[in-house]
Amino acid sequence: MKKLITCLTVSLLSGVVLADTWTVDDDGSDFPKPNFNTIQAAVDAANSGDLILVYPGTYTNSDDSGFRTNGTGGCPAGEIQDCNGNCCPESWIGDGVCDDGSYEWNGVAIYLNCDEFKNDGGDCDGGDSAEGACCVGCYCGLMTQEECSSVGGSYNGDNSSCKINPCGGGGCDPVVNMLGKAITLRSIAGPSVTIMDALQSNHVILCDSFEGTDTIIDGFTITGGSALNGGGLNCNESSPTIINCIFDSNSAEFGGGVRCYSGSPTITNCTFTENTSSWSGGAIYCWSYSNPTITNCTFTANTATKYGGAIEITWN
Repeated sequence: MKKLITCLTVSLLSGVVLADTWTVDDDGSDFPKPNFNTIQAAVDAANSGDLILVYPGTYTNSDDSGFRTNGTGGCPAGEIQDCNGNCCPESWIGDGVCDDGSYEWNGVAIYLNCDEFKNDGGDCDGGDSAEGACCVGCYCGLMTQEECSSVGGSYNGDNSSCKINPCGGGGCDPVVNMLGKAITLRSIAGPSVTIMDALQSNHVILCDSFEGTDTIIDGFTITGGSALNGGGLNCNESSPTIINCIFDSNSAEFGGGVRCYSGSPTITNCTFTENTSSWSGGAIYCWSYSNPTITNCTFTANTATKYGGAIEITWN
């Protein structure tokens, strides 16, 4: 009998899936050797029931830009960031060769032909083939004015640089897409020092994969969101739990801070400040049978052009 019980116990335990805890630190200064340096990478890796702990820092979507192959992080000694934020040898400036994308470093085309580097230290003379920053939506790439026009972009001038974020700053993705996962995303030190900033290029957080109340976002400043719907948080048929967050300076046509469609988010102990809507719901806009639960939240200086400077709930 003892043998049988032991076997049953092992069999039952073998079916248990233990939750993981993941760590995120943007620069490793608060938590050396974290699992990830972006929140999205942690969400991508997490499974239901997992906990993601985020250390202080400002987390953006700038690394998602399709043009910035190496992002905008630091470079090794002796290297600098080119016009697109990609690393290359500093000695390439003024070496008698025009670095206009014709040469690569670590497999990436290098551009030094912008004003920041004085046209590659004089190696590039501009002229009819001069290139500059071209914005196509929220993406930025270096090309000639003619090439920029051909792809429907907005040209920022000869020798202008993508490095200074002329197209809104971030990539075209939100800072975080929760991907329908029942996980907890929690800051270690609270919203005053743990910031998600979409740099005016998209939602800060997206929940559009039927997230439920067991998708929890706790303790962040959510800022810089700019979108048609839900600058700070866009909930489509989703009902996440939002706790201890600050929604500050987000904008949208509907729901500057939060927009929910056929969803019922739970929002507790949050602050909404200076979020704007060009139509309805400066802080929060919910419609189509949405039923949000909003508890102990503070609303200050949120505005809407038409309806609901703080909250607009309609079609319920």
